[in-house]
Parts: sequence; C-alpha cells; structure tokens
Amino acid sequence: MPLPPAPGSPGPLPRAAAAGLALGACGFAVEGLLAARPFLAPLPRVEGVEAFLAAMAAAWLALGLLGGAAAGAALGPIRRRPHHAPLPVAGGIATAIAALGRFQFHHGMVLVAASALAFGAAWLLAGRPKLLAAGAFGATAAVWFALVLSPPSAAAEAVTPAPALAGPPPSAGPDLVVVVLDTVRVDHSSAYGYRRETTPVLAGLAREGALFTRAFSSGCWSVPAHASLFTGLSPSAHGATWESPHLREGLPTLAGALARAGWRTALFTGNPWLSPDNGLARGFQHYRPSVPVHPVARAFLLRELAEAGDRDKGGAQTVRAFGDFLEARDPERPYLAVFNVFEPHGPYDEVPADCGDRFLDAGDRRRARRASREAEIAEFEGTAMAERDVGLARDLYDGAISCGDRVLGELLDVLARSGRPDRTAVVVLSDHGEAFGEHGAMGHAYGLWREIVQVPLVVRYPGVVPPGLRVEAPARMVDLAPTLLRWAGVPEAAWPAMEGRPLQPILEGGEAEPRVPLLEQYVPTWVRAARRVRHPTRRWPELEVRRRAVVVGDRRYERRSDGSESLYDWSADPGERVDLSVAGPVPAEARRALDAATAGRTAPFAAPPPAAPAPTGLDPVTEARLRSLGYLR
Repeated sequence: MPLPPAPGSPGPLPRAAAAGLALGACGFAVEGLLAARPFLAPLPRVEGVEAFLAAMAAAWLALGLLGGAAAGAALGPIRRRPHHAPLPVAGGIATAIAALGRFQFHHGMVLVAASALAFGAAWLLAGRPKLLAAGAFGATAAVWFALVLSPPSAAAEAVTPAPALAGPPPSAGPDLVVVVLDTVRVDHSSAYGYRRETTPVLAGLAREGALFTRAFSSGCWSVPAHASLFTGLSPSAHGATWESPHLREGLPTLAGALARAGWRTALFTGNPWLSPDNGLARGFQHYRPSVPVHPVARAFLLRELAEAGDRDKGGAQTVRAFGDFLEARDPERPYLAVFNVFEPHGPYDEVPADCGDRFLDAGDRRRARRASREAEIAEFEGTAMAERDVGLARDLYDGAISCGDRVLGELLDVLARSGRPDRTAVVVLSDHGEAFGEHGAMGHAYGLWREIVQVPLVVRYPGVVPPGLRVEAPARMVDLAPTLLRWAGVPEAAWPAMEGRPLQPILEGGEAEPRVPLLEQYVPTWVRAARRVRHPTRRWPELEVRRRAVVVGDRRYERRSDGSESLYDWSADPGERVDLSVAGPVPAEARRALDAATAGRTAPFAAPPPAAPAPTGLDPVTEARLRSLGYLR
C-alpha cells in the first residue's frame, strides 16, 4: 500500500503539471537555441554538434531557476492565502501582453516566460532551500549578462563551393572592391546635394572618381537587386524575386567567373538575405556574415540596457573581418571583395548613437525609437503613421545613412593601410532606396517609385577613371558585373551571358551607348502573407500585381500585370505626383521601350500571382533573423 504524501508536499497532480511545464520549456528552449545561434562567438564543435548549444542550455536552465526563485518567493504567501492568487496571475498576464505589444518580435520572450513558469512551478512545489536560490541567482545573472552585454565576435565563416583556382595568379590584375550601402535613396545623400551631411565619405570618394547622377537598381529590395549585381541580369531573367527569393540553380555569377580566372573572391554581409542557402553567395570562396547584438538583447528583454552601450548592425565586425582578410590573403593573387553595409536599413535606431542620433533633438529620442518600430510595422502590415512620427523616422534614417557612410570610411582606411589602393577599383552603390509615405507606403516592400529605384553610384579607379567626373548618362545595376570583368581583363568569351554592358565607354570619355533602365517587381508574397495574418479578410490590390517599368529620358513608364499603366515626367514632376496616363494616351515610344527591354522573357508576367510565399531556402538561423527584421511571420 503506497504511503500517503507527507504533510505539505505536493501531490501527484501538481508534480505532473510541473513536469509538463518543464518539458514545454525544454521545447521552447530548443527553438530558442536555433534563434540564438548566430549571436554567439564560434566555439569548438563536439562530434558535429556545436558546443555552445550545451552552454546555452545551461544558461537557460539557470535562467529558469532564477525565474523559479522569484516565482517561489512571490507565490509562497499565496499558498497560504489562496484568495490572493488572481492578483499576481492577472499582473503576469498584463505584463506579458504589454511586452509582446512593445516588442513585435517576441521569440525569445516566449522562451523566457516558459522557462520561468516551468521552474517557478517546480520551485513552488518542491520548496528549495534559500542557499540554492542565492546560488542560482548569482549564476544566472553572470551567464545572462555575459551573453547579452559582451559584443559577439564575427560569426563563423562559411566557405561556399566555388570554382577551383586555375592557372597562374593574374598578379597584374586590379583588386576589385564593391560596397553596397543598403537602403540609401539618392536624394538623402549629401554627395548628391542633400541638405544634411549624411555621406561625406561618399562625397569625398566622388571627388576622386566618378559620380553617376542617374543610376538605377533593378528592383525594390535586396534579393533581386543583388542578384542583378552578381549576374548582370534583370529579375525576370535571374528569377530571384519576392515570389522565389533564391538565385536559379546553375546560374553563373561575377564571383564565379573571377574565381575561375584566378581571383580570390569574398563576400562580407550584414544583410541576412545574402546567404549560401539561396544562391546569393555563389562563387564566393570566403563568406563572412556580420551579426548585430541587438536581437539577443531583445530576446532577453534587455534591449534598452544594451542600447546604453554601443549599438551596431555588424559594421564594426565587417571592418575587422576585411582587415583580417587582407592580412591573410595571397599578395600574388588579386581579389574581389563585396560588402553589404546594413546600417541604413531599418530598424533605423539600431546603430551607434553618436551618428544615428545626430539629426534628432534630445527630447525626441524616445519617441523616435517608437517611430522607427512603427515604420517597420507600417511597411509589412500597412498601418498608418502620424506625420510627426514619419518625420522622426526620417531623421533616424538619415542618421543610419551617416553610420553606414562611416563604415564605408573605415573600410577605405583599411584598404589604404593594408591593401593596394592605387591598384584597386572601388564601386559604391545602394541596392534600393526607401519610401516615407510619398505614395502611401513605408519602406521598400513594393513599388517602383523614384525614391525606391534611383540609387547613388560612385566609382574610383586611380589612373583609369578621371577624378571629379560627373556622369549624366543612365547606369543600371546589370552594367556593373561586365564593367568589373572588363577591368579584370577576363576575356569576354569567359563571361557569363549578361544583359548589362560595360560602363567603360562612359567612364573613359567615349560616346555613351543608349541604355534603358528596366525595373521589375514581382508580387510581394511575404508582405501579403504578413498582412493577412493581422487582417484575414482584407485585400490589398497593390500587393496582387507584378510591375515593370522603364526610364526613357526624364519619363518613367510602368505597366502592371493587371493591364494598368502609369507615366510620370520627372522634369516637371520629380516627386511623381501626377500620372500622365490618366489625362491622355501613353506615348508609343514608352511602350516600345518597355517591349524592347523585356523581349524574349519566358516568365509569364501576367500569370496569376502565387497564393502563398515560396520557401526561402534559408537555414532556421537566418530565417530567425529575417523574422526579427519583419520580413517573415
């Protein structure tokens, strides 16, 4: 006959409930470990399992004990006064709701809450001694602050398959450096006359080389734009779009062509979309992602505390990694180094305060932080923002551009110290711009408006590109790969098939070849899915169509997959406020230009948009970071 439980000890039902809570917390912990992976320094591997997973598991156990100690201390009196129980329960629920509303991306908070609840129940039921509580508190505090406040080192390098180096190294070739300042619209760059000094480094670089006044991306967001940069093809040709966010299998790239010709190729990125998993790192022999610290702090509910220190989106890691790359490289072999500087991309407030807050009034900082978050929500959920908050988000955006420009300066300093700056072609551009409600949208999720597709482009190549050159002829994203291949001296027979043409005739003073920028945007399925989560019955017609546009002179003509079209004249209407197609017929010249630019496309432009987003093809770690940026839901 089983003995009855001792007086005051928990019965089988409470013990089973505590065990169930503990198991649930373990499940959350496994998911949380995947989300936290990229934010820790690489540690030794144990039979294929990264050792830091064990360290994280121990940290979460300690965290759970801390939560349990707090819960036990708070709930002990309630065990003696059951009628008081609703008060802390209601308070806990209200706190959780407030936290989830304040922090839109709450993956880590669910983990914290589950761990604390599980071990809190265990603590309450088992009645641990006070000495153990003190030890658990100290150990947890040490692990917690070590994980959150210590800056992570650069993420582990993932070497992607690339063609084997063949033949003698082409030591006479130039080094090639491409810097993409993510999300910089041209009219917010002081190099182009903006009233605020957002890009003094870029302006100085332009004085040493060429500045293009009419450079255009190929799309409205990072994946199609970088794919065009790497392949010399437009989105409908390379296939990396919202509807399928990965580069087509087997498609050759700039990096692959240079690697076959003997160049060392490296990609340094703060943008999680540039990944080996979706093909955008194809051909790069050295791949180095840089990971910011703030998603960790957000997961641990210590975002404000971490921001008291040095905020960073990964630019500092990129600069250090470039220095390490130059020190370790073979001096007999030239290199291609491509950088994505993520600082200007939203959230605008997650950059160092000394540059990020430079255009804010001191009293506006707290509201500006909220405005930055609201801008992210507005982009993906279609919510409205107050005019003042839009202005504050724009102020923070200018500061974030300034931080990105500073990273550019630091990269150029590293090149001057450890590289061959006199034998290096440097190209600086942006992948797309950013909207602030000019046409009813925030961010860059959709639309081919001028503020999104016109980008800065500066080229410096000492002894080849005349200093101070100002180029008025159009330049396209697809033109950069053939330009770099020609400077590298790679025979054209070895080039991949590309739509773009080299820019050398323009840069070297020859007659400009006619170029018609083609802009394309496919259905933003991820944005549409995110909005349907919040509003299942609503429909957004602007998210249901594909768009194509051409820029002919000062006019931008756009045709959409539903048959509608628009026409804007930048000379009389630089902000694209008046659609000329409403008042009269579209000139035949504009229609012919678009037809010629898209001739031979096999993709069904007018086909019905996909009902659901295609898989990203990315690993769970990268998807977790994209979720923290609002791309995925």
